Amino acid sequence: MTVKMARHGDIELAYETMRPPSGEPLLLVSGISQMLVWHDDFCAALVERGFQVARFDNRDTGLSTHLHHAGRPSKLALLLRPSRAVQYQLTDLADDAVAVLDALGWPSAHVVGETRGGMIAQSMAVRHPDRLRDRRPRRRQLLMSVNRK
Repeated sequence: MTVKMARHGDIELAYETMRPPSGEPLLLVSGISQMLVWHDDFCAALVERGFQVARFDNRDTGLSTHLHHAGRPSKLALLLRPSRAVQYQLTDLADDAVAVLDALGWPSAHVVGETRGGMIAQSMAVRHPDRLRDRRPRRRQLLMSVNRK
């Protein structure tokens, strides 16, 4: 697989795809870790079941843009002004995921999130409902459906 980059403003998002000639688009959204949390064998099983699979690194993880210059907010700042203390919000991560869909040329996709990725998927459903074919925020549900076929 070749790693490609999508852009969302100044942020570059690394992504990979596994695709059959045709199939239902499926975006895998990880939590805090990088795209490799979605193992190759798992992705290959999804491809065998007819999905075009894409996985990506969220900002500040893996091969995507890291915002080192932003530093870490202090505990006091997080307590007193949480929305001002952090450099980006969950909504920014949802918009990053949509930028990956755009780079892939997918008008919509099934979206599966794991841990924080489930929250990102939910935020996508609120902000961009037309871009989701359905939403499965937990990996366990998808694993169960893959194992049934």
